Amino acid sequence: MVDGQARAGRCARPFRFFVKHVQSWARHPFFAQVPAEYRVAAAAAVPWRTEPNVYRSDLADRLPAGLTMPRSFGVYDVDDESSPAAVRA
Repeated sequence: MVDGQARAGRCARPFRFFVKHVQSWARHPFFAQVPAEYRVAAAAAVPWRTEPNVYRSDLADRLPAGLTMPRSFGVYDVDDESSPAAVRA
């Protein structure tokens, strides 16, 4: 959680963000227990990119009336196996 106050002239407004770092499970220490010949398939079996891709999409604009999702202020790829997202809390 990141929070603080943004100031513009005399006006100050509080803000709060939740920053989530999503990454491939291949980065988890337990992944080392997967036999080498199965690692490519094992890494591909967990679709970790789904959540960052949802925040990049226009899904929020297509939801039926009354349904909402958190507003994302940005999804940034760090590398091929991780994407943190800044989401309003």
